[in-house]
Amino acid sequence: MMDAVNALVSGFTGEGVGKALAKTITLIIEKAMKNGLEGKYILLAIDDVAKPMGLGSIEWCIKWLYEYMQKFMNEHRPKAINIIATTSEGESLRLLFRHNYLATRLIWNLDKESFRELYESLNPMAKPDFEDL
Repeated sequence: MMDAVNALVSGFTGEGVGKALAKTITLIIEKAMKNGLEGKYILLAIDDVAKPMGLGSIEWCIKWLYEYMQKFMNEHRPKAINIIATTSEGESLRLLFRHNYLATRLIWNLDKESFRELYESLNPMAKPDFEDL
């Protein structure tokens, strides 16, 4: 974890906090998951990516996550990997709609039944009790 912290601190120079955090998160993920991921289901959820990144970097961040997902699949061979990145900033939606490598969904203020519909559409293999979610 110290390698991750050192990489994070050194990443602030000239790059900005958001990009440094984005690049460092992969190091943290890989250090935390040393047990092997082959054949496992992976979900990476990142809440409100626009705030630390800023609108000028939101497209870079999402493309970077997409490319990281491909690299992660090749290196660790999980059964599946999904990344959910949320943003509460409306302008980012307009910027991201023009890219075809991502699926954009509005999930703002979901009531229980809407959340159930989203959950079922993701078709999770391991189905924890819905009420626990």
